Amino acid sequence: MKFRGAKRIQELVEEHKDMLPRNKLLTTIITDAEFKGPKEDLRWHGVNEAALHNMFDLLNAAQSRRARWLNLQPI
Repeated sequence: MKFRGAKRIQELVEEHKDMLPRNKLLTTIITDAEFKGPKEDLRWHGVNEAALHNMFDLLNAAQSRRARWLNLQPI
């Protein structure tokens, strides 16, 4: 490897190579999974405003952040 930090990256890969197969499995996005149900169930139905307000209250979110999320519309 020839880039800044390559030696350190190579050392880390070597040190943790036993974890690489598991990490690849955990980070691989499966795109051909079978879905048993109406495709409408996968569509965006908008924001659950009650749940969002509860979360914002819990996190003490600013009004500007709340407004941004509440303006999301179904595609």
